[in-house]
Amino acid sequence: MGNALFLKGLITEIPRQTQDIAPQSVVDAGPTKLTVIARNPELLQALRLSYLKGVQYSLYLAVASVAVAVPFAVAMEWRTLRPVTQEEEVVGTSAGDEEKTPT
Repeated sequence: MGNALFLKGLITEIPRQTQDIAPQSVVDAGPTKLTVIARNPELLQALRLSYLKGVQYSLYLAVASVAVAVPFAVAMEWRTLRPVTQEEEVVGTSAGDEEKTPT
């Protein structure tokens, strides 16, 4: 999903920044070949700004995911995943919670 948002942001932003290059050729070239396909420094700067916008869209997804997940995690009741023994049920603690006393 983040990759789709990144590509959408990149393809949308390239025509806004420059009309000198097709968005699909930039996607096909990849980020490591930007200096090869950019014919001048202004075009390179425009392509970098377009990549920045694509990354920004991906980060929006990450922030939204955290904003949705945190309230659920805070409100969730914490439970142990291991089976509780009968002795622990009676005492009301788990084996890791009680202090070890010498017998």
